[in-house]
Amino acid sequence: MTQAAIKIPVGFISQVPHMLTLITSNRYECLSRRLLDDLAERGPAADPFRAEPVLVPGAALRRRLELDWARHHGVCANVAFGFLAQWVWQVLRRVVPVAAASPFAPELLAWRLYRLLGEAELVGAHPRLARYLERAGQDPLMRYELAARLGRLFDQYITYRQGWIRAWAEGRSVTVDAFTEEQRADQAWQGALWRRLLADMGAGAEHPAEAFFRELEAGGAGALPPRVSIFAPSDMPHLYLAILARLSGWMEVNLYVMNPCRDFWEHLVDPVRLARLKAEGRLDYHEIGHRLLAGWGVQTQALIALLNDVQPEFRQDDELFQPAPGLHLLARIQNDILDGKESSPAELPGRDWARDDSIAVHVCHSLTRELEVLHDRLLDRFSRDPTLRPADVLVLMPGLEAAAPLIEAVFGTVP
Repeated sequence: MTQAAIKIPVGFISQVPHMLTLITSNRYECLSRRLLDDLAERGPAADPFRAEPVLVPGAALRRRLELDWARHHGVCANVAFGFLAQWVWQVLRRVVPVAAASPFAPELLAWRLYRLLGEAELVGAHPRLARYLERAGQDPLMRYELAARLGRLFDQYITYRQGWIRAWAEGRSVTVDAFTEEQRADQAWQGALWRRLLADMGAGAEHPAEAFFRELEAGGAGALPPRVSIFAPSDMPHLYLAILARLSGWMEVNLYVMNPCRDFWEHLVDPVRLARLKAEGRLDYHEIGHRLLAGWGVQTQALIALLNDVQPEFRQDDELFQPAPGLHLLARIQNDILDGKESSPAELPGRDWARDDSIAVHVCHSLTRELEVLHDRLLDRFSRDPTLRPADVLVLMPGLEAAAPLIEAVFGTVP
């Protein structure tokens, strides 16, 4: 085992007390209100000098929670927002001597990999890698770009491909039937590079988490916070769920998870994939539900499936599911997804759907025109609904940085 791989014993979750709580809801408002209520309830007994850790998937959600907290309680204070990976490392540092930042952080790996990619003996043993670096020639930028990409890739392997990392460290190849010849060659030089990286770092045979848990078992839990809240994770790598589950033997771990469907939908697939599975003779127990849930909910489905694997170990609260109010089309779709079904047009009540603007699709000839339409739609919404606030509006788009000048040009016209 390497310093980047933590071995998870079979059945380890059952070895710790049940201090895991899973709170699920189909609506952000319900989930955030429950989080705020839980944090407020702990307030009077909490240490005023110890902030409550709340882990979020991104900065945008952090900002929204800060605004929600300030709106309900007057000010957002004594809450330490953070990200799961960084928080886990910080908790390790409280108990065992480790570096201030993980040596496997992508930005740190990039420079180390940049130097190793210059080693002729390592590169020469792998023609596919050597050919790429030969094309790079004397351009250090191309070599650094490859090193930075590999740093991010190894970081993902550490999180999602523990078996690969362990096999490489032990000098074994990773065999995947679906690999092409090029992918097998890439796997070979990545494995060799990983072993060279570990040797260069002097990485030990044990992940710091193992020493960390030994210290906790010996009575070193006093440095741990009393609880941690993980809010609306978009995914949960098995590595981190395993660490959280083990931590729950000494502290309270609360997961607040968005789940659009209150029914069991772990084996739901979209009709196209279902037909492919049937043709391949792998239909098994898959089922069809709402097409949007099956097609767009794959990442959430994987998270729910992982949590279902340890569901008996959770104290679970499923009472936060709420139907969407109203009879408009968006509410009907949301409620169909909530119930795991798909209504036919004949089942919809008689309404003037042409006047229903709860869902609108605009086909525009350019990004500038898209922004102009968005601008006009927002102004129309705000003028018709005085209760609507800017904080109630979420705009999602790819390439936000590239679009920034156009956004400023279009939205800067508002007096």
